[in-house]
Amino acid sequence: MKNIVNRMVVLFVVATITSAAALANTTKKEVTFAEAVTVNGVVVKQGRYEVRFDDETNQLTIGQGRKVIASAEARLEKVEGTSHAEYVTRAETDATKPAVLISIGWKGGNRATIVDSGA
Repeated sequence: MKNIVNRMVVLFVVATITSAAALANTTKKEVTFAEAVTVNGVVVKQGRYEVRFDDETNQLTIGQGRKVIASAEARLEKVEGTSHAEYVTRAETDATKPAVLISIGWKGGNRATIVDSGA
């Protein structure tokens, strides 16, 4: 009897941990950068990338396939009105350096803004 109760408790703990991981909301979007951008000090070349925002860890990740190119801490904010811009950059003071990525727009009027974009 004690063995059955122990197994039920272990099963309950495993189910709880698994369901918490399944409830984490990760938003994905494909973005094409027309020019190289800097994200958290890492230069991301122009091209098509998959951008993910994990609302549990507040991490914005840019990658190609399984390879992570850059990541940064970000926050998700609601934006009033519609914007046609998929991403927003800020020009560097040094013209030889790529622009710094500030935010990326998502469906539903949301925008993921990088917390420390060097501003």
